[in-house]
Amino acid sequence: MFTKKHYYIIIIVSLAVFITNLDLSIVNIALPTLARKFNVNIDVVSRILLSYLLAYCGLLLPFGRLADIKGIVKIFKLGFIIFTISSLFCSLSVNITMLIVFRFIQGVGGSLLLSTFGAIIIQYMPSEKMGRVFGLMSLFGGSSIAIGAPMGGFILKYLPWYWLFLINIPIGVVALILAHINLEDKPSEVEEQTFDFTGAVLIFLGLVSLTYGLHEGSDLGWTSSIIIGSFLLSFVSISIFIIREIRHKYPVLDIFLFKNIYFSCGLLANLIACMVLDGSNLIFPFYFELARGYTPDRTGLLLMLFPILISFIGPVSGFLCDRIDPRIMCAGGMALLLVASVMIMSFNQLTPIFLIVLSFIIYGAGFALFFTASPTVVLSHAPENKEGMVNAINSFVLYLGTTLGICIFETIFSLTISSVENTSLSSIAPQYIVKGLHNVFIFAIIITIIGFMASVIAKRKKVSSLKRYPTAKIGF
Repeated sequence: MFTKKHYYIIIIVSLAVFITNLDLSIVNIALPTLARKFNVNIDVVSRILLSYLLAYCGLLLPFGRLADIKGIVKIFKLGFIIFTISSLFCSLSVNITMLIVFRFIQGVGGSLLLSTFGAIIIQYMPSEKMGRVFGLMSLFGGSSIAIGAPMGGFILKYLPWYWLFLINIPIGVVALILAHINLEDKPSEVEEQTFDFTGAVLIFLGLVSLTYGLHEGSDLGWTSSIIIGSFLLSFVSISIFIIREIRHKYPVLDIFLFKNIYFSCGLLANLIACMVLDGSNLIFPFYFELARGYTPDRTGLLLMLFPILISFIGPVSGFLCDRIDPRIMCAGGMALLLVASVMIMSFNQLTPIFLIVLSFIIYGAGFALFFTASPTVVLSHAPENKEGMVNAINSFVLYLGTTLGICIFETIFSLTISSVENTSLSSIAPQYIVKGLHNVFIFAIIITIIGFMASVIAKRKKVSSLKRYPTAKIGF
């Protein structure tokens, strides 16, 4: 049974998920407004997003290891402090450079939060209720994505732009107070271990350059010297990092974790699910607006089906996950994604709206089943005193899936269109947009089959072996 304090911990961790997801979606819609406010072009204003992502991605793995050494709760609380203070300074920005700098610092805070929240769930929540907890996480994560764009639009219409960032402050303050009262670190058995600073710098350079190359490649050109240089720096840095970590006594990333086939297959399934979700979300607006002539608001309503379904189905599937093998839930979710992908691949200009909605419902249900069960599989394989590391690995894989999905789906779609018509996007005949959608979902079907097989192989480690730690003695 959940105690009163367990509910407070669920609220604390949910607020961490909510505030980081909300911040990304609410700022994305504001980029044109911020470009006008600071009188800069789209290339400059996009750095508001890129700076956050670079900090977030580059520091996930080092922070996960640092949490294992210094204390997961301590790092988690620091994340709220940095995220909240940087939100204040973002709102006070007088020029675009100041805003970009504090968005980077905000990304540091977000990385601290997301590298530790799963480890807190592992340590402090009842193992037999793990599925239910992650189901509630999906409720908060999905709802924050669903309301982010509408809330951003409301703020920009009725309030000054800086309220996009001020809205984070009360959430951060409340979460920090609750965390201080209800959470304390377990007695550390690795206090004497040293943090591999050189390894942290290497992986930071490798992941930041990889992220930059993937995000900017389509704009600067995949064969441009800057992009090739970014990928080369990433390859060299990550290669040296891996060689170093294999030999290091206290590595930032324990490479030998990946020898666990169940853990690795769980990560692969997570990677593929995020590729399909975020890659398809990039392509759908082109299909609806350019092939079917829908308005942006109608398209937005259709795409809101995904986070809404994840929000509402997630808690139910979490409840089931505590009673059914989560491997069945993950494989079932992937099977639904496969069915929906086949249906979407058959879309054309005249596909009835009820078939579109039906396929989207199946699609959303698949994601809800999968993303609720997959954390219980992956995080169950965290060795004691490496919970932060494993949670950071999982968070990074989810982010990498998002980035790869957007890049690969966009590339397939663009190559299809450019091969049939060399003209501006708005002038392309609808049948070519449909052809691009078809080709994208052929790829989606192939990787979803791989994800299904990985989900079948991955299985949860017996949770009875997981150690639990007390919450703080002070409380409500």
